[in-house]
Amino acid sequence: MNHFNNIFILGKKNELKIPDVNYLKCNVEYYSDLRALEKQFQICTKVICIVDLSRDHFSIQSITRLAKKWYGIRWLVILNQSQTKNLKISKFIYEYCIDYFTLPIPYKYMELMIKHQIGCISLSNKENNTESETNSDSHIIGNSQATLKIKNLISRISDTDLNVFFSGDSGVGKVFFALETFKIAQTKHNQLIHIKHDSLMDKNDINHFADIKESIDILIHDIDKFENQQLNEVYNFLSNLTEQYSNSKIRLFVTSKQDLSSFKFSNILNERLYNLFRFIEIKVPTLTARGQDSLLLAEYFLAKFKEKYNAIPSSFTEQAKKNMALYLWPGNVRELYEKVKSVSITSSKNSIDAHDLNLSESSSNLGACLKQAKDDLEKWILCSAMERHNGKIMSAARELGVSRATIYRLFQKHNLNQDTSLDS
Repeated sequence: MNHFNNIFILGKKNELKIPDVNYLKCNVEYYSDLRALEKQFQICTKVICIVDLSRDHFSIQSITRLAKKWYGIRWLVILNQSQTKNLKISKFIYEYCIDYFTLPIPYKYMELMIKHQIGCISLSNKENNTESETNSDSHIIGNSQATLKIKNLISRISDTDLNVFFSGDSGVGKVFFALETFKIAQTKHNQLIHIKHDSLMDKNDINHFADIKESIDILIHDIDKFENQQLNEVYNFLSNLTEQYSNSKIRLFVTSKQDLSSFKFSNILNERLYNLFRFIEIKVPTLTARGQDSLLLAEYFLAKFKEKYNAIPSSFTEQAKKNMALYLWPGNVRELYEKVKSVSITSSKNSIDAHDLNLSESSSNLGACLKQAKDDLEKWILCSAMERHNGKIMSAARELGVSRATIYRLFQKHNLNQDTSLDS
């Protein structure tokens, strides 16, 4: 099956007929099961999906879940006139659909719509081929849904002037993804300036900006490590820069272990920085969340080390692969990188086995991972509630069903700054 000009119909063939589109060289398939349809999405990402809601065979919640998960699917809905009053269906159409038709189906208009969308897919395919030639230096490895999602986001924002906040655990590759976003931009920004907590810019560096003519990217590494004085220096510098070069394209990348909501409420200077630049957030997944990507990355690293250090190993045994797939990788990609590097350099065998990797204690990380997940969820709920209620503690407490004292305790537990969230 090719990956283009596919029309998938969620409905029964004897209940829903579509216009004859054979002349458009389309592959038309009917599905009565959502799971079977989703399996095809894993193969074909550029699809027109026609959903028959008129007979109530499918849950709109389940279809919405698919639409959220599979970006790029072109949804077209068939429904009864009375269903246009359904709020959930209306929201789905508004957020995810290219169009909808009510019964009886106007076949002529539907045929024109399908023909137009196939043309759009064809143009998108040509654009992607051009991008793949332009961006052949991209090194984002992996085919998991988590990785494909972040690839998709980066490809969409890399050539814009959007400010991006990369959040995620230690070792997941936040700086790497920020650099990839800069590298694959089609309209190249002039330069990339790095700001780190242990090497802030001096006056000579700042004077360097006098030559800005077109655009510039600034990458702030691990902003959660900055002291208040350093944050104040960075904020004042960036604020002056945006005023001095208001017509220039100044784009800011920030990496942090905190998510964007937590970052905003953890410090008054962070809130000012957030308000100045209005970030969008890319949450970099853990290596465990990327599934089988760990094996692809391990093989990629092994090949690199063989070339760079003339290492002997060129493969992993099946048991080694199994152990790597089951291991939780608390240190994420950085841990995998260091593990493969050390083993490849020191091993004198052609294949790295499970004993070489020594990952047998993976199960001991389960408890720690669960506790961390619970803490992260608790902090996210707290910060989201505070943001919805504009920092008013009593209002957030009422929504969450807890006392004001509990809110303060949670702020202290998660190292969030109370001064940014007191009631006025």
